[in-house]
Amino acid sequence: MQDAAHHALTAQCDAATQKLPHGWRWGRLDDVIKRIESGHSPRCLERPAESDEKAVIKTSAITRGRFLEDENKAVPAGTLLKEQHEIKAGDILLCRANSLDHVGATVHVTECRPGLYLSDKSLRLVPNTGIDDRWLVSLLAAPYVRAEMARRSNGTLSSMRNIMQTNLQDIPIPIAPLHDQVRLGRQATQCRHAADHLRLRVQKALESSALLRRALADAASAGRIMSPASSSPPQVEIALRLPPQPSVPNDGDWTARQVHTPWMAADQHSRNVLPVQLELEL
Repeated sequence: MQDAAHHALTAQCDAATQKLPHGWRWGRLDDVIKRIESGHSPRCLERPAESDEKAVIKTSAITRGRFLEDENKAVPAGTLLKEQHEIKAGDILLCRANSLDHVGATVHVTECRPGLYLSDKSLRLVPNTGIDDRWLVSLLAAPYVRAEMARRSNGTLSSMRNIMQTNLQDIPIPIAPLHDQVRLGRQATQCRHAADHLRLRVQKALESSALLRRALADAASAGRIMSPASSSPPQVEIALRLPPQPSVPNDGDWTARQVHTPWMAADQHSRNVLPVQLELEL
């Protein structure tokens, strides 16, 4: 879903020589960026910051598809940090230095705790007036632009590449009219939110599956589960309680629905299951 959102913004743009839709034009990233602000990395502690401590973000905070504020390093008390380096909601952050796959990774900060600062490997991109920030974030994550960032990065090791601000500003980009920016930015944001909600559901389902697997393995090792091929009745009937179904908020076009699995018993209130046929990994 995330890839579909990215491809939608540069579907016809595999090279800067290709024809664009009506009203679009080719330009440079510098044409839509008012300024680029870099951070600073002071001496840090080898641990994440507590809620009341100041911290500098790690590159992992902006290279996993969404902003992860817990990916940070605490700075010692009394360390002087510049106010303009503090991260705020609405910022567009870009990873300046990382592996070839992650250099140029971009995120849109929707919310951020106070006291979190840019590092020397992160950049803040401030868009020009009349540029939709959601469209710009999605454009920077599009395959064509990411490929250009990787190609223009420097470094002898693939595990540590760096892109200079001048090379970043010079990247050719397809610039959409404002009404298309707003439409595409909104659609891309909805796709990202839906993907995040789906990721949450998958994580909850995996956690429930792991709990059920452990409960079944414990019951099997204790001899409380008999083979379904056996003609004799089970010695002990066991009931395994499943965790409640995850609740996902309805956002935009994303519709959450409850999923009924074969493990659900007729008694929906207790949600107990009586294992009859089980496939175990031992």
